[in-house]
Amino acid sequence: MTKTVVHLKHNEFDVDAILSELGGFGKFQIINFSLICISIIISAVTSLTFLFTTGSLNYRCKISICDAEPAEYEPHWLINAVPYDRAVPEKCFRYINTIENTSQCYDVNLFNTTNRVRCDEFIYETDEVTLLNEFDLTCEENEWKLTFVGTVNGIALLVAIPILGHLSDRYGRRTLFVLGLFGSAIFGLLKSFSSTYTMYILYEFLEAAIGAGAYATSFILAMELLEPNKRVIGGTLIACSYTIGEILLGVIGMTVTNFRSLLRVSYTPLLAVISYFWLVPESVRWLAIQGRREEATKVILRAAETNSIKLSDYVLDMIKASNSATDKNTVTIKNDESRDVDCTKQQSFFAIFRSKILLKRLIICSFCWITNALVYYGLSLNSVNLAGSKYINFMLVCAAEIPGYFITVMVMEKAGRKWSLCGSMIVCGISCLGSEYLPEDEPIFRLVLFLIGKSAITVSFTVLYVYTAELYPTNLRSSLMCACSMIGRVGSIAAPQTPLLVRYYASLPLLLFGSISIASGVLALRFPETLNTNLPDTIEEAEELGRHSQDTKV
Repeated sequence: MTKTVVHLKHNEFDVDAILSELGGFGKFQIINFSLICISIIISAVTSLTFLFTTGSLNYRCKISICDAEPAEYEPHWLINAVPYDRAVPEKCFRYINTIENTSQCYDVNLFNTTNRVRCDEFIYETDEVTLLNEFDLTCEENEWKLTFVGTVNGIALLVAIPILGHLSDRYGRRTLFVLGLFGSAIFGLLKSFSSTYTMYILYEFLEAAIGAGAYATSFILAMELLEPNKRVIGGTLIACSYTIGEILLGVIGMTVTNFRSLLRVSYTPLLAVISYFWLVPESVRWLAIQGRREEATKVILRAAETNSIKLSDYVLDMIKASNSATDKNTVTIKNDESRDVDCTKQQSFFAIFRSKILLKRLIICSFCWITNALVYYGLSLNSVNLAGSKYINFMLVCAAEIPGYFITVMVMEKAGRKWSLCGSMIVCGISCLGSEYLPEDEPIFRLVLFLIGKSAITVSFTVLYVYTAELYPTNLRSSLMCACSMIGRVGSIAAPQTPLLVRYYASLPLLLFGSISIASGVLALRFPETLNTNLPDTIEEAEELGRHSQDTKV
């Protein structure tokens, strides 16, 4: 057999070839990938804590003379003392009475049922403590303050993610990942000691902003551990880890009913992530791009030793050649298809305005991002309003994401990107709208449709991430991906406010989710199909997507 002689440039560093030689998923990758997944699970627990810390409670007016200690939420005489709405005591109104002693509480004639007054003292159904009773955020005029906490969380992400993404590229994946989660833990714990609503809002913003880039950075760090053909399943496992964390939040919320204790239980484990500075190595790809090849070499050799792999002469010569290069700050990273792409020739974001095709594509894509963010987070937040236990419902709705991730892996390669995105959004829309036509005394069937909708929007959101990257040229891909993601944050900022819509019509949130999902699904048909096509490098190539067969990979 003739041995192929490979001539290496001094500054060539083929990371994908190195990862391939280190073993697709060896002991080194398993250990580090598992550590990252554990941190994602713990951080996911904290991501939606506001859903339970700001939870609505059942309460009613305190009737001073009649309510003994400990007070009962719904004693037999209550129907005489407060108005009822759909067999539930009204929260903030009571009837004027002329009662002089406790024995008269059962006398309906001593309550003036035509004259209602507001009250400022309340009796709660359970001993659960949320921001509502801790900071006296009772009655309709204060409901917005509870939902505003989630909106502040979304605004913090919108502001911080672009900044943290830049810092991640500059200072390293591991650094931002570890410091982001550790900082999030610190402010999350400080949040549990808030003495006022304003202080709580401030810490909510700081905690969300500091930890905003942690998931994306940990995702990149994990993906850069793996060779290309393992990244699809790797991404699926990371997404499932996040879902497991959300389910765990439901378990904690069910057992810890004081919001201060809930925050401390949720955030304390994140402090341990500081140990990742010593447990998890920095990304080899990032180190190579930064010209820190000696550090990259140490990680590679450590991985080879852990996996019991003997590196080939090709890789050893590559490492030696790159480490002896004169310019330590320049390195060529070969991409998966070995196509030469000069990423130094970046085009301005505004170049897209010279292309009507790409501009129209960006507008539709942005609408799809808003829809997916609004519906994805909205369904989770509104799950607590379904009949039955709000904790069980929340866990079931989160668990519905897991089959969605695996369905995505199957349908994207068989049905293509366009029909996967279109179909999943329409299925989600039909599921949301369908629940409106089911009777209220069929909570199981309504829940099933709700779960189908959540699973479908999970498929849609996952496809959208991949599809967006494939629709735009190389020199605009990153900026347009960021633009779509940031515009999509409008949906996640609005989602916490959707539970307020039930005040006007009980099914209004689901009608909104259903109609906007179907509209987005139909608009997605305007996209070109990108299955089995090369990624476009120029605006002209992006405009030609879907038109010519020569784009197809050979």
